Amino acid sequence: MARSEHDQAALVLPARHLKCLPVPLRISVLGSFAVSDGNKDLTLSEGSQRLLAFLAINPRPLSRVLVAGTLWPVSTEAHAYSSLRSALARLEDARSGILVTPATLCIADGVSVDLRGARALAHRLLVPGAKVSALNSIEGDLASLSEDLLPGWYEDWATAEYEEWRQLRLHALEAMARILTAAGAYGVAALAALSAVRADPLRESPRVALIKVHLAEGNQSEATREFRRYRVLLAAELHVEPTTLLRDLVTNPVTQASRSPVQSGRRTSNTALNGSRQGEIHVKPPAEPAPNGVADERSRFDAHSSRPSVPGVRCH
Repeated sequence: MARSEHDQAALVLPARHLKCLPVPLRISVLGSFAVSDGNKDLTLSEGSQRLLAFLAINPRPLSRVLVAGTLWPVSTEAHAYSSLRSALARLEDARSGILVTPATLCIADGVSVDLRGARALAHRLLVPGAKVSALNSIEGDLASLSEDLLPGWYEDWATAEYEEWRQLRLHALEAMARILTAAGAYGVAALAALSAVRADPLRESPRVALIKVHLAEGNQSEATREFRRYRVLLAAELHVEPTTLLRDLVTNPVTQASRSPVQSGRRTSNTALNGSRQGEIHVKPPAEPAPNGVADERSRFDAHSSRPSVPGVRCH
C-alpha cells in the first residue's frame, strides 16, 4: 500500500522540529511550587500554577467541572470555565504536562511529581513490621518527609491537602525513627524524630520517638532534658502535663537501673543512687522497714518525688 504524502513527509522531520518535541517535566509541590523542564524552571501565570498544582496532588483524572469549581469557587460557572480555559492556554512550555480530554484533566504520563514518591515512601514506612529496606536513600527520604505541602497557599483545597500530608508525614517520620532506632542507626533516627518535633512541637508522639532514641543509645540525661523541655512547653502553651506514658518512659528505666545493684546485693554509693548532678532523676536508697500504714504513704511520697522537678511547673 502506498503511503500518503502526509505520512512520507512525517518521516523526514527537520532538526528544528525535533527540538520542539515535549521534554519530561518535573513538578514540585513540597517545600514550594516549581515546574522544571530539566534545564530550567518555567515561569507560569498564577492561574496556570494553581491548575498544575491541583492536578499534581490528585493522582486520578478530574472532571473539568470539578477543576473549575474548586479553583474558582466564587465565580459563576461560565466565568470559572473561562478562567480554566485561560489557565490552560497560558501553560506554554508546560502544556505537555497535562493530558486534556473533552471531559477530564490529569497530569500526563512521564511527568515527575515529588509528592507521589514521598507518599509512596510514607505508606511503605507505615506497613506493620517495616524494615530499613523500606527506605530508598535515608538522606533523600528524610528530606522528602520534612517538607510541607504548598506552604503559604491558603485556598480551601490547598489547606485540606496540606493537613492530610502533614498527618501522613508525621506518622512516617515517627515510624522512620523507630525503624532506624531498631537498626542501631541512632544519629539519623534522632534526625527523623527531630524533624517531626519541628513540624509539630506540641505533639507528644515525636517526643516519645526522640526520647526512645536517647534511651536506646544510653543517653539518659538527654532523655530527661528532652522530657523537661517538652513539659515546660506544654505548661506554657496548653497548661497541661505530659501523659503518664511519656513520664513512665523517662522515669522507669532510670529507676530500675538505679535500684538493680542494691537488689542484687552489690554495694553502691549513695551518690550514685541519688543522682547528684543537675538534670538527673533522684531515686532514694531503700529505707528501713516502716510500721504498717506508713509504708503505703511512704511509697506514694517516693513515687511523687521521683518525677522530674521543673521550676515553675506544678506536677499533678
